[in-house]
Parts: sequence; C-alpha cells; structure tokens
Amino acid sequence: MRPRAAGWGALALLLLGMPAWSGQTLPARLDWAGLRSLSLLAAAPVVRVDVRPGQRVKAGALLVETDPGLLEADLAVARAALAEEEVRFAEARREHERNRELYARTVLSQHALQVSEAAWKAAQRRLAAARAEVRRREKLLAWSRLRAPVDGRVVAVHVRPGEVVQSACRARPILELAAADAMDAVFEWNGDGPLPARVQVRVHQRAWPAVCRPAGAGRRGVRVRCRMHLTPEAADRLWAGMPAEVVLP
Repeated sequence: MRPRAAGWGALALLLLGMPAWSGQTLPARLDWAGLRSLSLLAAAPVVRVDVRPGQRVKAGALLVETDPGLLEADLAVARAALAEEEVRFAEARREHERNRELYARTVLSQHALQVSEAAWKAAQRRLAAARAEVRRREKLLAWSRLRAPVDGRVVAVHVRPGEVVQSACRARPILELAAADAMDAVFEWNGDGPLPARVQVRVHQRAWPAVCRPAGAGRRGVRVRCRMHLTPEAADRLWAGMPAEVVLP
C-alpha cells in the first residue's frame, strides 16, 4: 500500500471508531447547583431581612430574623418551671435519704421507704422533663434567626418584614440558597451509546468544563445535569434559566 493510501486508511479507521455525536452541540438551560430551600420553625413576624437575591453569604451569616418576644416569654416560663422542679427534687432526695437512715435503724417501715423512693424518682422524672422543655424552648428561640448553613449565593427571598413565616400547618420556604461557585447545565440525552461523563458548557461564547450525571427521565430521553465550577466573577454573570450549549467530546 502506498503511504498516502495507508494514511487515508488509518484516518477512516479512527473516524469509524469515534462516536456519532462527537463534537455535537445540544441545547441546555442553566440551573442552580446545590439549591437549598430554607425555612424557620418559629411562628413569628419577620423583623429583619438582611440579604437580597444575588448576594453571596458565608456560613453562619444572619439571613432573616423574626420577632423573638413570644419565644423569649415561653423560655422564661420554662426556666421558672425548671427552678421549681429543682427545688422539689432536692426536697424529695433529702426526704428519701432521711427515710433510708430511719429504715436502717428499723424506725421506719419498708412500705414508707418505698413510698419515699417512688416520690424521689417521680421528682427526678419531672426534673428531666423540665430540663428538656428548657432545651426545646432555647432551640426554638435560636431558630427564630435564619442563618446560612453553608457558603452560598442567595437566589430568592420569599418574605418581607412584617410577614409571619409559618402557616398554621407547616413551615414554608422563605429563602433559597445555591452554591456560590458552581452552576448546572441541564439537557436531555437521547443519543446512541453511553452518556458522556465530561463535556464543555458554552454560555455567551465562553466555555467551561463540566461533569455530567443522569438526573431522571425527561420528555424525550434522559435528563442530564452537568456541573461546572466557576470563579466568583463568572458565577455572578450566570443565572438559572439562561440558555446554554453542551459541547460533546
């Protein structure tokens, strides 16, 4: 075989071995990566909203605060009840210890000792319940302030000052937080062969590498999410719903 003919033959074999979709572009839409819907358990009016859509926040940053007045009052009642139970428990313990000494000297009957022991254990249970109630009220008060669980970007705020953040049935999402340094490109795959694991995502003539994974059934094929990691400057220019192209390898 002549050298040129051999070269064309090798190229033909290479092309035959490439996937039919190599280099193809598919339409996609951007979506938030790591989206979280955040709620509050406290049923109280909102007094502060410290963030706006698009703002970057650090883990632990205060996002929304509700009026803590009712929760603080409930906590004060629980702490007062705990103080009473501590006094009653101490009295029951002293009484039981005294009865044990009397029983050891055969001055007290076994039945009387059992009665005092039952009273001491009942006081112990009431004390434990009062402590648990204080802890519960403390957590409810802490949950009256919504803080960022992770670093992220605020993408939606659903409350304003004066609104009550919890309905009579269940808490509703009041804020949505997404990853600050990543976006997903979503498209449907109905091509032949296995789904490509790595692609390029192109938006406004710029492209980023992305890692793909199946995300359930779509209308015409498999729904695919491709995660791309971005610099803060690039992420700030991208928003969910923007059109994109997935460039297959």
